[in-house]
Amino acid sequence: MALACFIGASALSWCVGMAGPPVMVSLGAAVMLLAVAAFSGILAHGAGDGQRLRRRWGLRVAVACLSGLVVLGMNARDRHSWEAERDLRAALGEERRELEVRVHIENGPVPMGQGYSYDARLIGSDEPELNALIAGREPALRLFYGEDQGQACDVLPMPGDEVRGWARVARFVPRTTPWQSSARELMEARGYLATATLRERPEVHVAQEMSLSLKLRRWLTGQRLDLERRIALHLDGDGLAVTWAMLTASRGMIRPEFREPFDMTSTSHVLAISGLHFGVIAALIALSLRLLFDRVPRLYCYVPRRRLLVLPSLLLLLGYLVAIGAPVSAQRAFLMAALVSLSLLITRRVKATSVLWTVGTLLLWGAPRLIFEIGFQLSMSATAGILLFHQGRPLWLRPQATMGQRESVWVRHRRSVGLFVGVSTAASVATLPPLIAMSGELPVSGFWTNLVVIPVVGSLIFPLMVAGALLTGVWPWLAGVLLRWGAGLFVELFKLLDVVAYWPLNELRLGYPDRLEWAAMWVACWLAVRGGLRLRPCLIALLIWGVGLVPGALSETLRGDEAPLRVHMIDVGQGDATLLQLPDGTTMLIDAGGSLSGQDPGLRKVAPYLRKLGIRRLDVLLLTHADLDHYGGLDALLRPFAPRVFLARNNPAHARTYQTALKARALGAHVPRLPERLTLSAGGARLTLLTPPDSLPSENDRSIVVVVDYAGVAIALTGDLEEAGERWLLTQAHHLPRPAAVYKAGHHGSRTSSSPALLNLLQPTIALVSAGRPSPFGHPHLEVLERFEARNIDVFRTDTHGSTRIDVEADGTMRVIPARWPEGEEP
Repeated sequence: MALACFIGASALSWCVGMAGPPVMVSLGAAVMLLAVAAFSGILAHGAGDGQRLRRRWGLRVAVACLSGLVVLGMNARDRHSWEAERDLRAALGEERRELEVRVHIENGPVPMGQGYSYDARLIGSDEPELNALIAGREPALRLFYGEDQGQACDVLPMPGDEVRGWARVARFVPRTTPWQSSARELMEARGYLATATLRERPEVHVAQEMSLSLKLRRWLTGQRLDLERRIALHLDGDGLAVTWAMLTASRGMIRPEFREPFDMTSTSHVLAISGLHFGVIAALIALSLRLLFDRVPRLYCYVPRRRLLVLPSLLLLLGYLVAIGAPVSAQRAFLMAALVSLSLLITRRVKATSVLWTVGTLLLWGAPRLIFEIGFQLSMSATAGILLFHQGRPLWLRPQATMGQRESVWVRHRRSVGLFVGVSTAASVATLPPLIAMSGELPVSGFWTNLVVIPVVGSLIFPLMVAGALLTGVWPWLAGVLLRWGAGLFVELFKLLDVVAYWPLNELRLGYPDRLEWAAMWVACWLAVRGGLRLRPCLIALLIWGVGLVPGALSETLRGDEAPLRVHMIDVGQGDATLLQLPDGTTMLIDAGGSLSGQDPGLRKVAPYLRKLGIRRLDVLLLTHADLDHYGGLDALLRPFAPRVFLARNNPAHARTYQTALKARALGAHVPRLPERLTLSAGGARLTLLTPPDSLPSENDRSIVVVVDYAGVAIALTGDLEEAGERWLLTQAHHLPRPAAVYKAGHHGSRTSSSPALLNLLQPTIALVSAGRPSPFGHPHLEVLERFEARNIDVFRTDTHGSTRIDVEADGTMRVIPARWPEGEEP
């Protein structure tokens, strides 16, 4: 009978799923796998121990193979369907285009800084050629609707509405560093064609005929927006941003500077809705229901306590999900809680790890590329680590009471504390491989900061926020008090972590792991967690991890003094950032980008790049001149990379750069006064720094010039020198090695630089150009590119090639390694 029920439920769910939308497909797959897991327990129940074990593992392998084949098949199908859209992507091209578009809103709005983000479908434009391509396809777009966050929108588009307006359309950003997960590849694999930013207030046509599912989506979206508006009446700034993120999953308002300490201490999971937050809500609901049901103990004679609490808890948890507008991350957390709870109702033989496998499989069936997203990897790794530790935990962490005996209070408390520490540590260990692959760092402090942050957030801050949010529509005064308390405590927590994040040995910078190191990390972490974090499994895990590190370390040791000179032109958009790695390991960073608007490139681009290389401290930090697109990112690098020497022009009149120099000195850097000519030698390389006189007309012309000479190969980095500065440089020709194999184009390839006279003097074979994508000034200019072409100079640009690395070997061999090659260009 049970077998028939399971097979019938599986078949029905599968048929409904295949006939319905992707959500139903995932739900059908979930129920089917849950049924298979339960069925495997029934089959194994009547067999002997050996036969039971063989059957159980056979079914597990069969389900795993079936799941993998289906995921791969759906991935191949998605890729095939998206490859058919090649002509549509080619029609958009690489440049940003401005045109009138008509889009259909699918999901949103989600607050994102000074506006709202939507998922939409392109249904028309003012270009007949593009209309002919999108006819019948309606490709997906990520739409941004810019609005003043402090003012109510006149007409805010909702799911089902049609929007028409003038927009800037562009494809997603391609890969900018060799190890980066390309936003273009990821978003296009999901089916998104491009991004569209509305440039004017659009016409919004409200949907007239709506299906039941569309009405539900609009209602849930309205619930979330209404809750966010009520919360915004009581909070602002970072407090509002983090409260929105934790309650409604609207994370677009969190400043990168606010998030940085949480990333560095491995506690960023508390900044968004996750299993932690739903676990807190579920625990509060279960505790309340238990106190209620304990008043009628006779109920437990008919239904066990645990099962009696499941369905009411799920219904109340569903009510909370609806109240916050059912964001996607909250749906996933609720799905996990629902599957775990329902598995308890079906059979006790379904392991929690089987439920996790079910959830992961159904998510991957719906979106196979999800496996490459760091959020999915961290969530699944942490959950798996907790469940594996719970299965293999030591005996003293298991209940020891026997029939007729009760454990002492001290024993129970000791076990509770031990379980909390073990679970937190297991989650931290399990997430190490994806964290190291993402940042190049081993977050040592994460092992103990989570022991503080999780209880504080889970038992105090988050309940205050939830209570305040639920009371906003009932008792606004009390709601405001609770919200301000919760947000205020979280801001204080941020201040504490901001100090902890820069403590010595807070993290170990290991650099980007190769495949063998990455595989060894996974095996080691799995073994340690599966062994219950006992001493012996942990020692074996450390040994395996160490074996994985041996080939890379041995390779570096054997190279010794033959390590190459490396020049990294880091893609920081419209700006400059160049890293020199000398053969003896000396590092020099020249400039760090900067921007008047948007994210700080020093924090979001240069710092991650340095961490991926395993750089713990910069030997020299050089500022060529006082232009924002060169100095704007410096402040974000001073604390985490603590440069030993800071070089810049001594200019007290420029307050920002002068304060940066004072801050570097306060952090222990030596800040000498630069002479007109300074020569440095390290690792067989000679660096010459030429400082133009103050009499030159502009900051650009007063850029410090860096010339590197190694193994007969010269590299000239001329900052933003323009006509006057280049004329001065020509007078210093006796200090310039000729020919210079590599020339970093002055002023981002502007027509005011790279004069024919300078090019004739240097005679480069390779030109590097650091410019934005797209450059607001049109860099590099066509005249300069024509000069390069006329002299057979190969050009590598950050806007088309991404970050570019040049390796110069000890024998003078030179190799250029860009992050990507433009379409149609041969490597």
